[in-house]
This record gives sequence, structure tokens and C-alpha cells, in this order.
Amino acid sequence: MVLVGGGLSTCSSMTPSSCAGDPSFDAAALHQLSYRWSLEAQQRIATWSGWSDRRASVKQQLLQGLAQLPKTPQASVLTKAELLRLLGDELVAQLSDAEFNLLLDQLEQPAWISPDQPGAGRQREQVRLTDSKDKFSVEIYRKIVEQAAKISKRPGKPKLLVLTASSRDPFAAVDFYLELFRQAGAEVEWLPLNAAWQQAQQSATNDKNGCQQLDQYLAELHQSYRRSAVYPDLYQQFQQFCMAGSAAALDNIRGADALFFNGGNQSLTLAAFLKENGETSAELALIRQQVEQGRLIVAGTSAGTAVMAGGTWQGQPVPMISNGSSRAALQFGAVAAAAPDEGCDIDQSCPAGLSSEHLTYRPAGGLGLFRYGVLDTHFSERGRQGRLMQLLQSSGSQYGFGVDEATALLVGWPQGQPEQVRMRVTGAAGVYVLAQKQDNTEGEPLVMTSHYLSRDDELQLNKGQLRIKFADWKQARPVAKQRAATTELQRLDWLQHDQYRQLAGQFCQTGQPELQAQEPKTGYLLSLKLQSQSQLAFGQYQRNSQSTGYCSYQAVQVRISQQR
Repeated sequence: MVLVGGGLSTCSSMTPSSCAGDPSFDAAALHQLSYRWSLEAQQRIATWSGWSDRRASVKQQLLQGLAQLPKTPQASVLTKAELLRLLGDELVAQLSDAEFNLLLDQLEQPAWISPDQPGAGRQREQVRLTDSKDKFSVEIYRKIVEQAAKISKRPGKPKLLVLTASSRDPFAAVDFYLELFRQAGAEVEWLPLNAAWQQAQQSATNDKNGCQQLDQYLAELHQSYRRSAVYPDLYQQFQQFCMAGSAAALDNIRGADALFFNGGNQSLTLAAFLKENGETSAELALIRQQVEQGRLIVAGTSAGTAVMAGGTWQGQPVPMISNGSSRAALQFGAVAAAAPDEGCDIDQSCPAGLSSEHLTYRPAGGLGLFRYGVLDTHFSERGRQGRLMQLLQSSGSQYGFGVDEATALLVGWPQGQPEQVRMRVTGAAGVYVLAQKQDNTEGEPLVMTSHYLSRDDELQLNKGQLRIKFADWKQARPVAKQRAATTELQRLDWLQHDQYRQLAGQFCQTGQPELQAQEPKTGYLLSLKLQSQSQLAFGQYQRNSQSTGYCSYQAVQVRISQQR
């Protein structure tokens, strides 16, 4: 498995800021999406079934704003930035995520290479992988293909299938990933298996083909609209894949060396692989079998990583995290419930007792391909240490793994022996590992053992016992023998952004016995403390002409309490 924490940055025609230099793209390249008012689009927005009575005022303001958009052919085609500017910040800020997505989808235009000749095809996002500024991202994509090549069933390039099931719009990133993995050295195809596809399969009867309702299922499950108009070729491929049914999907999976799951919403990905009654689909059962037998590499980024957690470890179910911030997790705890919709606070559609910031999780877990603990992503960059600690305590899980951006956790085991797992870190940053005692009781304070593994560090889990080996090029750092007379208390918002990682990095490099920091708004106190078994290691990693410093640590006590 290759589990990426998200935040990968790749040079493409849609993201030129990620390119080193000024790479060239041909005339068929898609540089930005375009939007255009039409009476039909206005009517579709006006008659949308998602409008509630309490949103009547917002609906009316939006329709009035749309009516003021340019109508002349020369001025009517708008970029996203132009569209939002004309509607106004005040109106746009009032839209929930569902309303905002409706607006964009209904006005989005097909990107024809030649508007006068639709037969010439669509403009597509073009990729220049080797021109990417972030060489760690390039390394990770190539690592996925490299791992697939090791277990490939055929001579030549390994076969990789891209799944975009995590996306609200499962068509938008297809061109990007197909070209990216081709340039990374794979034979690649899109596997259009998503929540709408699964619903269509479950809805089919002897006299009714569920694939005729794909537009309806895309709207209901993905909040995605008019994709057949914007991506006619991909939509046709999606329909054909749907008509071929589960048997064809299983054949595709059997013939693959690797599957790649994109980022977005892990709950959407899970819906692609579960039946309506919650049972495992035949597709997921096959993937699990192939992975455990060492015949298939599974890779994911962001939500595509978080969804991998599940199954049972040491007799304890492993949950899947689905939502939440660290601050809300510490304030309100973890809730075993479906994640609220993004932006539900705006249109007051959040489930009772929840907000869009609440920590939610699925006790039964996700796909169940990673059974060793909870998986979290965008970890240090979004300050998610607090929410992972809270979830471990609330769910009783023994281990949690938080993967930083542009970083990957490589996971493998001897064939047929998944309980003897080995992990290795690669990429730009690190993986935060939490371990809690099985006799922990829920409440304050939160006290656990933390480890931070950076590039080339290894971790082994053998029948529940965890062992860590730092990279050979890192040197042990001295640990202060005596406790400081006073521990300096820092006051900063360590629940936000990467403040926690910066504090821990300072703690690691200085070897001081204890570090404390208090978040000023709610008073949460963080304490990092060395223990008798603690170890610290530091090293410089040379890449081309650049040097990056890494500090790793193991067995550091982390404690969170609220000072009232």
C-alpha cells in the first residue's frame, strides 16, 4: 500500500503555479473552466429540489444576481473568478456548499477545442510531471508505479486503474490522473466505479436498468449536475461501464496491478463499495483478497488514504474518521455518526447537535484494507493531532497514523501474514503515530504516547508489538539528563495550521525534557514530555543540490488538558 497524506503538487495546464519555469502546452490544453448564463440554466437552478422554505430569500437573491449576468456572446463566457465577482462577495458568502456547487455545475460550459466544431473533441488538462516544482510529489507518484511494477502480472508497464470515487464531480480529475500516471510509467485506465454506479447496480431489476438513472444518482449522492453535457465522452464511458455491470468491474480489478484512489470525501468512496444494506460489495471483497495475497498495490491520497482504515486489530474494530477539527473534537468529543455536509451551518441543514466542525467517525471503518489503526491526512498542516487523540480515546483504538502532505506511508507484509506489517516513510515530511493504553478511560486529560517518523524511518508491528527504526543517515540526538528547573509556557494557537509540528520540531531538536504550550482562546494545554524510553534522531537529507533537515522522535508522552 502507498498511503499519501494529500497536498501533492503537479505541473499542469490548470495549475501553472506548480510548474518550474514556463512549460509549453498545446492548443488542446484546458487552462480554466468557463461559465455562461442561459435561461435554461436559470430555470434549472430555480426548480432545484434542494431549496427549502427557509432559503427562499437566498434563492431569490441568487436568481436576481444571475439575471444581471452578461448576455451578449462576446461577454457572456466567464471564468470562475469573473462569475463570482459579478455575483458579489456578499451573495456568494450566503451560499451553502450544495448551493454553490449547483450554481457552478448548471452554468459550466463544455471546453471544446474548436467551439465551431464540437467533433474536434474537448480540451483536456495537460500534465508536465517532470516540470513540477515539488519533486517530492513526483517521487511519490513514481513510487506508486514502481511498487506496481514489482508485482506486475505482465511484461512491460504495470497496469494501474484510477478511481475518482472520492470526488463530488467524478469526471473532473480523470484527464489529469490518466496523463499523470502515463508519464510516471504506467499503463493506465479510468475505473468509473463510484457511489452513483453502485446505486445503479443495486437498483437494477429484471424490467428496469438502473444505469438509466445515473444523472439522478449523481445529483442525489454526489451533488453533481449536467456532467453528460460537460464531459460527454467520459459520461458515455461511465454509462457503458455501468451497463457492463459488476462482472466487468471485477474483471478490470483482476487485471490490474495497482488501484489509485483520489482525494475528496472518504464517505463517498465508501459508498462506492458498500451495498444499500451495508454489506461488502463483490468489488471490495476482491480488492481485499488481492491486496492480502500481495497481488495488488493500493494507493490513495487524502480521502483516498483515510478510507483505507477498517477491519479489526487486536480484537478491536478500527474506525474511519470522516470529519472534524481538533478544537471541536476537544470541546465536543467524537460522534459515531455520518459526517455533516460541508457548509451545513450556512443553510442550517446540519443534523441535530452537530456542526460542520464536529468530529465524526464510522465505527465499522472504511474499506478495511489498513487494519492497524485510524488513518488521518493533511495531518500536521491542518493541526489534526487533537482530533486523532480524541478519536482514539472515544473509539478505543490502539493506534492512529497521521500522514503529512506530500508524504507517503509505504505498507507491506510477508505474503499471507498481514499481522507482521512493516511500514516506511517517504516524501517531504513525516507520519505522526499515536499509541494509547488499552485501559485508558475517556475524559480529561488525554494522555498518550506519540512518535514522529520522517523520511526513511521504519515501523514494524508484529502481533501488536510496535518497533521503530530511524533512518541510517540520522544521528541520535542527546536527551537532557536533568529536568529544567522551570518549563517555559508558550502561548499560541497550537490547534491550528502546523503550529503543533513546529513546537514538536523545536522539542525534538533541543532535547529539552518537557515543552508546554497553551491555546489562548479555550485554554487547552499541550505538554510534550520525554520518557525513559524516548529517543530522538536528526539528519540532513541531500536531494540534488538541496538539503532538508529531519528530526524524528519516538515514545514521547503527549498530554492535552483544559485549564479552567
